[in-house]
Amino acid sequence: MLSMHGGCVLTGLVLGALLNSLAGQVALCDPPEPNAAEAQSISAPTCDAEDVGVASFGPLPVAEIPNAHPRTSTEIAAARNYLIETASPGYTMARQGPELAIGRLNPEFAVRLANAVREAREGGLRSAGVFSAYRPPAFGIGGFFDKFHSLHTYGLAVDMYGIGGPGSAAAQLWYEIAARHGVVCPYGSHHQAEWNHCQPTSLKIILADNPLRDTVTAEGPLSLESMFEAGSMLIIGKSWRGAAACCTWKSCGCSTPRSLSS
Repeated sequence: MLSMHGGCVLTGLVLGALLNSLAGQVALCDPPEPNAAEAQSISAPTCDAEDVGVASFGPLPVAEIPNAHPRTSTEIAAARNYLIETASPGYTMARQGPELAIGRLNPEFAVRLANAVREAREGGLRSAGVFSAYRPPAFGIGGFFDKFHSLHTYGLAVDMYGIGGPGSAAAQLWYEIAARHGVVCPYGSHHQAEWNHCQPTSLKIILADNPLRDTVTAEGPLSLESMFEAGSMLIIGKSWRGAAACCTWKSCGCSTPRSLSS
């Protein structure tokens, strides 16, 4: 029988091992990209909202997006041009050039986002536009310690400008418009740091075993075509059956399986 001292030592070793294991799974904080001017008055949290390790799927406030035909090259080019014209570039967009930062957004996402921005501007959000788009891990920007976790790395996320502050009527209007075009802003319109973060999927993190990880380096995509193809598997309204063929629900970053029929 173990002595009381021996039992305490064993318990300590078990707890230590458990804590070490958990430490490897927790996203550590590091400075997010500087926010747009409209957000500067908001006190920044210690950690970016993207530091959330794994996100569960709740009800998605997104309309069904018809995919009767693939996007044409003309449609994609027009969408990217519109996003560039209406952008209010932040640090990473300016560092790369808006053309590259927008050009590396997933084509389907770019079209949806352009349609949402156009409707938002026509609906009263006259300065709505992209503030931050694609950015490579080498920039060291964002809330994740491992920048490969961020959807920005794969052209699947943007931060918006001109949609008001957290909890504002303007932000709520943007959420409603974005949802109609298949764009998700997963942190919610009241989130103090990430209310303006939007994507074409509800995933909040790209885990190490996701096929997307093999399509990029710290400096950028190995192949835009491969990155776009892998990213398209995760887009709402595209092919969730296709996504299931290339990754399990766990590797896609979900804490619970998502129905393949959704």
